[in-house]
Amino acid sequence: MLVPRPGPLGDLENFHKFGKKFPECRQQVMTCGLLGGYDASVHEAERPQVDTTSLAHGGSPLVPIILWMDTHGANDTDRTLLVFNCHEPWVYQLNVLDYKLDIIVGLRGKYNKGWDYQMRPLPARARLISLQEALWSPTEYYCIVTHNTTDLLDVRRRPEPRLIVLHHTLEGRIQEEHSSIDPDKMREMLRTYIELVGAHVVATSMFKGESWGFTDDIVPFGVDVDDYLPFSGHEAAGLRICNFISSRRQILLWDFHERAFEGLPVTLVGHNPDMPGVEAARDWGHLKQILQAHRFYIHTADPRFEAGYNMATAEAMAAGLPVIGNRHPTSPVKNGVSGFLSDNPKELRRFAQILLDDRRLAKMMGRQARKTVMERFSVPRFRHAFLRSIEIARRKWRTRKVEPFSFVIDDLRSTNCERQSPTGAQIVNGKP
Repeated sequence: MLVPRPGPLGDLENFHKFGKKFPECRQQVMTCGLLGGYDASVHEAERPQVDTTSLAHGGSPLVPIILWMDTHGANDTDRTLLVFNCHEPWVYQLNVLDYKLDIIVGLRGKYNKGWDYQMRPLPARARLISLQEALWSPTEYYCIVTHNTTDLLDVRRRPEPRLIVLHHTLEGRIQEEHSSIDPDKMREMLRTYIELVGAHVVATSMFKGESWGFTDDIVPFGVDVDDYLPFSGHEAAGLRICNFISSRRQILLWDFHERAFEGLPVTLVGHNPDMPGVEAARDWGHLKQILQAHRFYIHTADPRFEAGYNMATAEAMAAGLPVIGNRHPTSPVKNGVSGFLSDNPKELRRFAQILLDDRRLAKMMGRQARKTVMERFSVPRFRHAFLRSIEIARRKWRTRKVEPFSFVIDDLRSTNCERQSPTGAQIVNGKP
């Protein structure tokens, strides 16, 4: 429900340093045709082909992929995904895939070391493991799900297919890390690495995919409107749910937020230790009660860095809350129908006051917001699309030009635990 931490600060800088090896590696592939045990000169007709047409916006699965799914691997119930924990609400929705989940916790860059039960319960078929345990695990994972470049590099010694999910814009990441990296160079480095190691890229929205230069596979998150309590709105107050506001003020347009809503009753919920009186919900049930009680939801974001909505926004809409915020090209809010949008803080304040004074209007607009979620963020559509993404990742893995472990890295998050198992034995290519 809260804004996810995108990974350890310095994630982009580390990948940028690592990426300087790519041109030389790519040249080796092109000139020698052989690197990491894979023949780059194999005729295209002999390689598994990945048709990426109709991938964006949850299009229908492709016939070749369906055939491959039907004739390879174990039953769904026997398959296990290795998943880095980036953001509990997003990871929790993987429950609908009906796979077992090994979820890696204890990662640097998150405010908590384990699973945050205040945000979501643990998925039914999931277990929590450390990065060291994941790298040492004898499990043959069906696919590895990563969320940033550090995750991707951490599992370079695992021998399974992998994909990276883009939850943030590149510009937003650069802004949060206070990085001087050239965005174009970063895009090229990531694309080169993805092509070399046969990984797959999924973006949670077209806006974020375009930011990184990957628009073939867009898989919006899923929100089940039936998970939420009926709208009440008996508390005449607005609501905003967000983590670490102080470090993201520009991305969240927080000065604009304060000008628009100062003096009005607005409840802030989330992990913000430097903001007295602001706390996270006790658990998901408590969060649902908070959503049910409030009159409207607030989302503001700088269009240069952040999308016009996030999971918290969509979940508030699913709970029947109208949304108030700045104008944004990607906002799911229809102005005057499912909420109010304006770049004028005085006008936005007037809209907020209207909803505070008119509970019936808030309920009517919230009903339209709920309908929007049903149309744009359905859980069956997410399940359908992400299962297809996994199969594409498995096909691309067979086309890799190099083995990910062939790159030497000495300064990333998991260097020590990648090189040794829990018993101290050296690990090579995921095996002792």
